[in-house]
Amino acid sequence: MGRFIAFIAVVLPLFTFSQTYSSAIEYNDFIIDHINELDELYVSTMNVESGKEYCLSQCEVLMKKADEIIRELEANKVYKGETKFASAAIVFCKYMKDAGKKDLPEFISTIMQEDLASSDEAKILKMADKIDENYDKQMFNFQKAQKAFAKKFDFVIAE
Repeated sequence: MGRFIAFIAVVLPLFTFSQTYSSAIEYNDFIIDHINELDELYVSTMNVESGKEYCLSQCEVLMKKADEIIRELEANKVYKGETKFASAAIVFCKYMKDAGKKDLPEFISTIMQEDLASSDEAKILKMADKIDENYDKQMFNFQKAQKAFAKKFDFVIAE
């Protein structure tokens, strides 16, 4: 009985999320829609006007959504033998999940301290630079894979 439940838990999501794409552009859009969704959540974690609890809760939402998207991308990882683009998207999602777990909550908790001292400014700037640098690196790698995918399947990415 336990094996059957484990089978359903592992295999059913593959059927549930697996889709067929009529073109490379449609597949590209499928992945980009997910990356954009994570990006919007990422930005919402920094909506400090909504308060610390809101920002931290958005980190939780970001992690859960990243997990969901990873499962969906893994079920749709291959397009006509090509896996590098989806793999790069999965790596980006894993980065977003990790950022939502550690870097973003630490940063939010630091910048939203009630007794923030001017001496904390250097620490905050260093944390912000690290977050920005990591994000830029991950996005660059993802975009590089997207460009290679577009070149392979002969379409132009709208900027």
